Amino acid sequence: MIIKFIWHNILYRFGIPRRLISDNGRQFTGGNWVDQLSSVLWALRVTPKEATSLTLFQLVYRGEAVILVEVGVESDWMRLYDEENGERRLMELDLVDEVRDIAAIRLMAYRQRMRHNYNRRVILRSFQVGDLV
Repeated sequence: MIIKFIWHNILYRFGIPRRLISDNGRQFTGGNWVDQLSSVLWALRVTPKEATSLTLFQLVYRGEAVILVEVGVESDWMRLYDEENGERRLMELDLVDEVRDIAAIRLMAYRQRMRHNYNRRVILRSFQVGDLV
C-alpha cells in the first residue's frame, strides 16, 4: 500500500525525489493513515495557494469544489443547484485557459516579489584579478 501511494502520489506527479524523510512513527505501522490519506489529499487540492490565489481544483475544473460535508447538509450551494446549468458549465470550461493564464501571471508576480525580497539583502561587491577572496 505504501509503495502504491509513493508511485501514484509522489513519483508520477513530481518525479524522483532526492530524499524521502520519515520519522518512522506509528502512522506507518497501522492502517489508519491510509483511511485519512484521501481526506488530506482532498484538503491540499481545495486549499488556495498563495502564489495564484486559486485552488488546484479551480485550475483544472474552473469552479469551486463541493466539500463532502456540503453534500449531506442542506447548504445554499446544493439547494440552488440547477440541472439545466450544463450549458453554462460547458461555457465556463471553455474559459479555463483564461483562468490558467491569470494564475500564471499571478505566479510570475509572486516569484518576482520573492526574488526582490531575497535580492534586497545581497551586498554587491566587485573583484579585480589578483584579489584574494
